[in-house]
Amino acid sequence: MFAIDSLAAYKTDYLFLLVGTNPLPNFVASLLLAKTNGKIILLHSGGQRGTGRIAENLKRVIKGRIPEVLVELREIDEKDGDRIAKEVGLLLKDIDKYSTIGLNYTGGTKAMSVHVYQAIKDKVESAVFSYLDARTLSLLIDARDGAPTKVIPVGQSCEVNLKEILSLHGYYRYDVNQEPVQPAFCRVLAEINSNINSYNEWDKWLEKSTKEGFKTLPSRPEYRRLDRVIEEINELCEGNPSPDLLAHKMGYSNLSSCKNYLESKWLEEYTFCSIQQLANELGLRDIGFNLVSQKPRNFELDVVLVRGYQLFALSCKASNNKKYCKLGLFEAYTRARQVGGDEARIGLVCCYNLPGQLQREVEEEWFAKGRVKVFGMNDLLDLPAKLRDWIITVDNLEGGQS
Repeated sequence: MFAIDSLAAYKTDYLFLLVGTNPLPNFVASLLLAKTNGKIILLHSGGQRGTGRIAENLKRVIKGRIPEVLVELREIDEKDGDRIAKEVGLLLKDIDKYSTIGLNYTGGTKAMSVHVYQAIKDKVESAVFSYLDARTLSLLIDARDGAPTKVIPVGQSCEVNLKEILSLHGYYRYDVNQEPVQPAFCRVLAEINSNINSYNEWDKWLEKSTKEGFKTLPSRPEYRRLDRVIEEINELCEGNPSPDLLAHKMGYSNLSSCKNYLESKWLEEYTFCSIQQLANELGLRDIGFNLVSQKPRNFELDVVLVRGYQLFALSCKASNNKKYCKLGLFEAYTRARQVGGDEARIGLVCCYNLPGQLQREVEEEWFAKGRVKVFGMNDLLDLPAKLRDWIITVDNLEGGQS
């Protein structure tokens, strides 16, 4: 694993960052390239649609991690090259000639990047220019004196937690669950949902129970393909199964209130437990399920984890309906990229029996090749291993260090 200390030669007294709609690369750049006794200058666009508020969030999160560093917000024009050059020139004028200066130009508009880069380059010959590549999770240091661009993998070297990722977007209060109700029961439900025949029988019982108010448990011989569920319920209820007792064992008041859990929430818990098994091996952090926040706007994700500074989010749909599963993936894709940026990776765990076909479809339609993964009915029994392969493959393909 690459050590952040190895970046000492590229850390500067003054670090300029361009604030765009995704502040995560700015935060990572500040952790990698800012001196603790230095100063970070956040260049943001103005106006109602500008990035001033994002810059304020970014300042708070940076100060939370590096309290000694100075952070200054400066509004600049996002398009006019002459005005940008003038504004940057005034900032540089106040910096003494013995201080080192760096610019990470990952954020901001293309016009801002080009003009700020040129303005600093024209006035500071020794400036350090860098860029964080979301595709490879690498820090690119611009060439000096004809040398090639230096590419430094930093995907697993810079650790960011879930609270910091959400706080960058103003989500300071949220709930995330880390306590599964009945892992063994979830495993049994995964078993029966991994086969189309038992899946259909479980779906049949759910449909009938919904109509009747969940007053009876599945039993033989009507549900002969649900033997494993029937056995697990009997064991949970210590040989005396009843709808109310099962509900109490699951933490609910009655079986009717378990409806959402029995229909789909169990898959969130099963996916969470599968990821838990990989945590130590893969260095996974902040694993949780049922992430919910209402402010500044409604935000939900079924299962989340952080590796390095990369957010992984999974939508869990215990359904064989392609349209429904695709909708769940789209919602997770939108929300995860909203807070995790281009670095985020999104998965779908479902009971659809043609996951490869669905994955190819969404990759083509959303131009999301390499960013999404679909796990289907046949993946459920080996979900921990399948998740491990996905995370490692993403890491290797995207250039990180495992």
